[in-house]
Amino acid sequence: MEKYLTQLHEDLVAAHRPKEYIDNHFDVEETSIEATLAEAERFAAGEIPIKKFGDTCGLQKIQFPPAEKLTENQLLKLCDSIVELMWSWFVDIALPETLPLDRRYHFLVEVFDTEIMLVENGHIGIELCEYDVKTCIFGSHCMCIEFENEVDEMEDGDDEDDSELPF
Repeated sequence: MEKYLTQLHEDLVAAHRPKEYIDNHFDVEETSIEATLAEAERFAAGEIPIKKFGDTCGLQKIQFPPAEKLTENQLLKLCDSIVELMWSWFVDIALPETLPLDRRYHFLVEVFDTEIMLVENGHIGIELCEYDVKTCIFGSHCMCIEFENEVDEMEDGDDEDDSELPF
C-alpha cells in the first residue's frame, strides 16, 4: 500500500494547476472587480464550462483507497495533499474542524466527482452544509450548531426586563 500511496501523492502534485499560471495570477497586483464581474457574467451566460474537478485535474475518485484501509497518518497526508491540489485550482471546501479524519477524507475525495466552474479570478467555494442542523450531512459536527446555540442564547436574553434601561 505504501508504494501505491507514494505514487498517488506524486500524481496529486502533478495534477496541480501549472505553476506558471499560478505565478502569473499572483503577479497581478490586484484582481479588478471588473474582471471578476465579467467572469461572473460569462458564467451566467453559459460561456464558462462546468465540469467535474477530477476531469479537470486528471484524477478520479476511484484512484483513492477506502479510508478504512489507511492509517491515520496516511489519511492526514492524503487530506493535506488533496486540499493543496484544490487550492492550486482556486477551489476550496468548507468542512467542520471537528469532523473526524475519515469523514474529512471521504468528502475531499468526493470533490473529484463534483462539477465546478474553474475561475481565473477569485476562487470557488464548495459548501455541503444546507444550513439545517436536523438534516445536515455532517451530523453532530454541523457548523451551524454553534450558530444556532448563539441565536437561542440571544433569544433567551430577550425575556429580560428592559424597564430600567434609559432608552
